[in-house]
Amino acid sequence: MEQDILEFLLALAKANKDIFCPAEELCCRLLMLLRQSVVYSLPHTFFDREKCQLLSFPFCDVIFDPPVVARVQDNEHLASQQRALSFVVWD
Repeated sequence: MEQDILEFLLALAKANKDIFCPAEELCCRLLMLLRQSVVYSLPHTFFDREKCQLLSFPFCDVIFDPPVVARVQDNEHLASQQRALSFVVWD
């Protein structure tokens, strides 16, 4: 009986982790996109160097685990490469 309960709790914890992981990645990606939109909408009084500094500040590393941030950044990089490739193929 106790073993069944432990196996059930283990399966439940694994299912919760499988559900939570994509949600955490999505939240991280949304925060990154929000930061980009805010920085890009800054007035022209901000120089490009200042905007780059704001974009490169690792705020996500403070909020999220580094592996989550790395996965999101890898996914974003892969998506940008695929978009660039589609422009080359269609032109």
